[in-house]
Amino acid sequence: GGLTAMIAAFIALTQHDLKRVLAYSTVSQLGFMFMALGCSGVALPSVAVTAAIFHLGTHAFFKALLFLSAGSVMHAMHDTIDMRMFSGLRKVLPVTHLSFLIGGAALAGFPLLSGFWSKDMILETLLESSQDRANGSWYLFIFIVAITTAFLTAFYTFRAYFLTFWGEEKMPEGSHPHETAVMNIPLLVLAVGALLVGGIFGALTHSFEHFLEKSPVLVQANAGQKAEHHWNWPLMIGSSAVALLGVGLAWFMYVKKPATAKTIAKNSGTAYELSRNRLYVDEIYQAIFVKPFEALGKLCRGMETIVFDTVRLLASFPQWIGEAIRPLQNGLVQFYALTMAMGVAAFIAYLVLFAK
Repeated sequence: GGLTAMIAAFIALTQHDLKRVLAYSTVSQLGFMFMALGCSGVALPSVAVTAAIFHLGTHAFFKALLFLSAGSVMHAMHDTIDMRMFSGLRKVLPVTHLSFLIGGAALAGFPLLSGFWSKDMILETLLESSQDRANGSWYLFIFIVAITTAFLTAFYTFRAYFLTFWGEEKMPEGSHPHETAVMNIPLLVLAVGALLVGGIFGALTHSFEHFLEKSPVLVQANAGQKAEHHWNWPLMIGSSAVALLGVGLAWFMYVKKPATAKTIAKNSGTAYELSRNRLYVDEIYQAIFVKPFEALGKLCRGMETIVFDTVRLLASFPQWIGEAIRPLQNGLVQFYALTMAMGVAAFIAYLVLFAK
């Protein structure tokens, strides 16, 4: 889970396709969920599972909000989704701008928004698991990975936000930016969820936690222990600072000093190229799986053509011969008599002309 979260976040840092940034973000957040599930062998299972599924629930709101906001941008930009082709859209797409800002802040773990509560529950689970005597150092390492990924998440999310909605107003040729109620209403509904769901069902009522505690599987896994979740305020303050630091860095690089991003990209060398080319995962997958199986498929097709089609061809000869002879066996007595007469005539002609 930690490896997935970190790799996907690293790739998302340099992507120009707005939807691709969100797609890799989704993979990264799934890694967060599995980090929590991986703690169930050390922490109380109900706490670890609650953290993972709670984040799954809150993530559904703000990530759906972000994807629909990206779709609204794509619709307004004449099907263009490359962030290099547009900027400064906050005035021409005000509802989309507000929705993306709320969804991005929730994803980044901005204090008191939905993602803040569920992300911190995962971080708390990792931190508590690091107290384990046998494997505590491993869980501490994964906790550091999670904190680092949280920083990267805040940075790349607001990088996409600032590139899309701030800066000089720029749009691709042929675009007619507009918003409609049929698109804005779902955005606003999801925005309310991204703002409030985490706080209401997690921090205030703990209803989500109590709901999962009643699961027979978790009751058995807890072995009679009562889950007593408590908020770790120093951790929450620290994770909030990490999120704000990521947002602040994105603002500095893409709003305050835009030239900084190009300078860093130019000087990063291999690291930048690895991120921009998605760690060459697609190429590696092509080389290891796609190309060999394509070659195997062509080999099998060639074998089928050479071997099996040859067998079919040989098997067809008796059929062709039978079809050629079949008209002679038509069941008509007069045809048989005519054939016999012609045969006798041919035999007599041969005797007369060629026999000595």
